[in-house]
Amino acid sequence: MIIGAFISFRYIYWRFQETLPWESSLDLPFAILLFVAECYGILVYIMGMFVTVKPYERKRVPIDTHATIPSVDVFIPTYNEPLDVVEPTILAASRLDYPGVCNVYVLDDGGTVQKLADDDVDAADQAKRRADALKSFCAEVGAHYITRERNEKAKAGNINHALKHSDGDLILILDADHVPTRDFLTNTVGLFQKDTNLGFVQTPHFFVTPGPVERNLGIEDKVPSENEMFYNKILLGMDFWNGCFFCGSAAVIRRVALEEVGGISTKTITEDADTAINIHAKGWDSAYLNRAMVAGCRQIPSGRMSRNALVGLKG
Repeated sequence: MIIGAFISFRYIYWRFQETLPWESSLDLPFAILLFVAECYGILVYIMGMFVTVKPYERKRVPIDTHATIPSVDVFIPTYNEPLDVVEPTILAASRLDYPGVCNVYVLDDGGTVQKLADDDVDAADQAKRRADALKSFCAEVGAHYITRERNEKAKAGNINHALKHSDGDLILILDADHVPTRDFLTNTVGLFQKDTNLGFVQTPHFFVTPGPVERNLGIEDKVPSENEMFYNKILLGMDFWNGCFFCGSAAVIRRVALEEVGGISTKTITEDADTAINIHAKGWDSAYLNRAMVAGCRQIPSGRMSRNALVGLKG
């Protein structure tokens, strides 16, 4: 890092001393604009090194069964994912190991009144068949099915609507294709018991399939995945500074903290990061547990995943 910083500052010194066209009043403003942009990029680079210079490898905290065990609501937002994708997540969530009360909620934005009343008859019929199948599956595995009138504010609006129809002390949010391991809650809830000011715990996103770039170039078994740098390096440094991001999935949030900031932020398309900033601004702490406990899928699987195979899913 020291070498990288030295080279960066040496480059900026050279750019300023040797390359700016001071003799040309016509070119100088454009050259200075480019120079300022380069300075900004290097400043962000240096700040990134500063944040990650001290990674914090947090350890899991077992649940204290002699203390009050918080109730947990598992939210699985879904829109138009095929049932082959979302059903394994629902099934695995319903089989989580937890000594307390745990309720699974499937937040189906693909079965809203707006979707079922679509002017396109075929689209409305397809949405109804999907919603009916999803309701049936939820009833089969003991999950709660929730939908709403309109598809407002996308995923953030979907989650905020579900907050009004649930009452768990903690909320585990899972993307529709993020199948959790059975020990997800037993590895994370203890942190909330230990720190009463903890607002949320983020865990890594792990994918069992390669990303589109890795797959197209055939490098999935030769180089680390693109998200490895963020989840295995950057977030470890951010955790040291009590500045973790909520990444939209594979995270447990304290309901009180989320309600205090008005729910998931709906002001930006990066609603997860914005929500994390809002929670921090209210004085809540954050934590990052670098333990992959979800199996995500970047592409639709070619065959139907066996439900029985997931009943015994272990960490």
